[in-house]
Amino acid sequence: MERTTHAGPDTPGTDRRVVIVTGAGTGIGRATAHAFAAEGARVLAVGRRPAPLAETATGAAGGPGEVVPCAADITADGGPEGLVRHVVGTYGRLDVLVNNAAVVGSGALGSFTKEGMDPLLATNLVAPVLLTQAAVPHLERTGGVVVNISTSVGQRGRPGNSVYAATKTGLELLTRSWAVELAPRGVRVVAVAPGAIETPIARHQGWSPEQRAAIRKWQIEHTPMGRVGRPEEVAWAVTRLAAPSASFVTGVVRHVRGRAGAARPRPGRNGAGRGGDPVRIGELAQLTGASPRALRHYEREGLIASERAANGYRVYGERAVVRVRNIRHLLAAGLTLADVHCFTPCLDGDMSTAPPSAEGLRVARERLAVIDERIRAQTEARNRLARALEAAPAS
Repeated sequence: MERTTHAGPDTPGTDRRVVIVTGAGTGIGRATAHAFAAEGARVLAVGRRPAPLAETATGAAGGPGEVVPCAADITADGGPEGLVRHVVGTYGRLDVLVNNAAVVGSGALGSFTKEGMDPLLATNLVAPVLLTQAAVPHLERTGGVVVNISTSVGQRGRPGNSVYAATKTGLELLTRSWAVELAPRGVRVVAVAPGAIETPIARHQGWSPEQRAAIRKWQIEHTPMGRVGRPEEVAWAVTRLAAPSASFVTGVVRHVRGRAGAARPRPGRNGAGRGGDPVRIGELAQLTGASPRALRHYEREGLIASERAANGYRVYGERAVVRVRNIRHLLAAGLTLADVHCFTPCLDGDMSTAPPSAEGLRVARERLAVIDERIRAQTEARNRLARALEAAPAS
């Protein structure tokens, strides 16, 4: 198939790149539309509400590119296909599709209804599938890119966010699958997973100022950089992944979260970090019986960190804290530090500020039974080997 020349910040071309950004009325979508326009692209800013889209377009006025507001419902029957037909019919090409539009919903298991879940599934999962499906033939002609906007919430289990997180995790799996499926056709598929970003999404969900302040406080405390991100910082990642110079990058999920999710909250920001000095890996290995190589790997991946505190050593993982003084036998039984973390889960903070939950105690008892069985089996195996060695003739 004959391809159109790329036009963008990396490869000069006579034809301006055409970009679709859904959910472009506010926040990350608006910043992404502005970022592409700043590179000279023609951006179709898609959303349901005309007024915010007009503000997005006005904000890019006078730059090298342009932002064209396009009010459309991508969840309507035929909406995705009609949008792509309109863009290609008007501008003759499509280079980048950014699936950014999303609906956030929360709730615990037992509170869900089909009517309540439908908007999340339709916007966060079904619409990106149908939009991408309609766009692929045109992206193939330009060697184009699909950028899916996920979320760091989808990287780990959190109570109250299961359905929303599942839609975003599903979008990441689609990213990886489509990257393989579409690579022979010259279409790249990537994703960006933002962490805590300064957007109006909480206000749109109807949360009170007090709720928003509490959430923001928790986010900052659990982000090593000590602040939330800006939409422009996410937009930078989107434009870099979509750039022609990234032509060998596909199937990746790029996190933009200020290293949130690393093992330990920032020192001095809450009780967990005050008064402690980092424990050397060798010292921690000696205390726990784990290999230094394994501990260094966990630390590099952000799964653990450790600190010496007034009441002993602690190992941090996500939002759980484990005192390591008495866990040597757990690790010797074949568990990893990630398994050990299951003994002290805490939903509202770390163990320096809150006790284990009832669910955490239940899990701990179940895990303890498993460990006891492992230790019993290993002890029996050791005794059998010892008896066999005793009975063996001396050489």
